[in-house]
Amino acid sequence: MNDEEILNLIRTNPEAAVSLIEELEAKKMKLKAKKEKLEAENRTLKAEQETLDAENRTLFIRKEILEAMNGKLDPISIELRKRILS
Repeated sequence: MNDEEILNLIRTNPEAAVSLIEELEAKKMKLKAKKEKLEAENRTLKAEQETLDAENRTLFIRKEILEAMNGKLDPISIELRKRILS
């Protein structure tokens, strides 16, 4: 609905204009609530991702330690990997 149609509706049928405004306000509130819910969900997913990234780094470091203990990594590889991880 463009501005001219809205003005015409207000002039010809004020009750319908009020009803339209109320519907739009209700829709706005529903969309705001949905946005807040999605933002909260997004924050939760980001926190989960950070946790999984930290776990992944920990597992990678454990793997590196075990390989080093088994003598599978030479000292140069260990130093390079330390630099990559830091």
